[in-house]
Amino acid sequence: MVTQSPQLIPEVEIMLRPLKVFDGVPYVSFTKEEIERSAQPFKFSLVMKFMRQRPSLDIIRAFIRSRWGLDSKPVVSAMLKARSVFVRFSNELDFIKAFSRETCDVEGVSYHIFQWYPEFDEENESPLVPIWITLPGLPPNFYHESFLRNITMPLGQYILQDNSTRCATRTDGARVCIKMDASKNPLDSFWIGIPHQATSRLQEVVYETLPTYCYRCRMQGHNVSTCKWEGGMKTEERYQGEGGREKKVWVRKEARKSAGHREQDRAEISKRVEVVDLEEGLLNKNDDIGEETGE
Repeated sequence: MVTQSPQLIPEVEIMLRPLKVFDGVPYVSFTKEEIERSAQPFKFSLVMKFMRQRPSLDIIRAFIRSRWGLDSKPVVSAMLKARSVFVRFSNELDFIKAFSRETCDVEGVSYHIFQWYPEFDEENESPLVPIWITLPGLPPNFYHESFLRNITMPLGQYILQDNSTRCATRTDGARVCIKMDASKNPLDSFWIGIPHQATSRLQEVVYETLPTYCYRCRMQGHNVSTCKWEGGMKTEERYQGEGGREKKVWVRKEARKSAGHREQDRAEISKRVEVVDLEEGLLNKNDDIGEETGE
């Protein structure tokens, strides 16, 4: 039975310690073990980062409930950034189902999905993403989950195999979802067994989707050669769209601008981006007014 009222997270007790001061600045700190313990209630959590103004929390909750096929109801909450949503699951199976979904949109609004961890930063997208791959011609005796966990280690971390692989109803290859680092060049093949031995197998890898990742601005969707950031800044231009609504596009900064002009541009861009974020946040808050305070 799924409870309708919010549940308290398990309390993690630590010792009260004296306040510390460094160069006249007070601070608090925690051990690695304490941080790991504090993160335990959130170990099955994901972050949905929408590509444009996100739907209201009620719409997202209803969509998850009706489309994701979960065994229990997750806790869905807003984050600091207007387009980000925190989803906390109560069990690993639901977490895996959500993380490995092949369609990433809610009511037509696309999102990127990330596994949450204590150091998660909303400003920088993680390069670790779920990817569906096919291993053509992999013998069906390797379709066992424990074997696939080992076989996919050169590529990333095993998440899930599809039902036809689990049931061996297709034996032309295994289809598996893995978590891999999109910032690294993907392997197109690897060896099962000692390389170049008669009893070994050179296994081909087919990636169904392979998102690009830019290590300069730490964002998905493009690589460094097409990045619109220059010197840590990205400029925007606005124009009037259909119906008179203002739209924005990102463009590369002109390298010939003087340092003074660049500083002036940075200040202006910062103000304009803050206004856009504020407007978007207010729209989302208005959409969320009247929603239940819990799940």
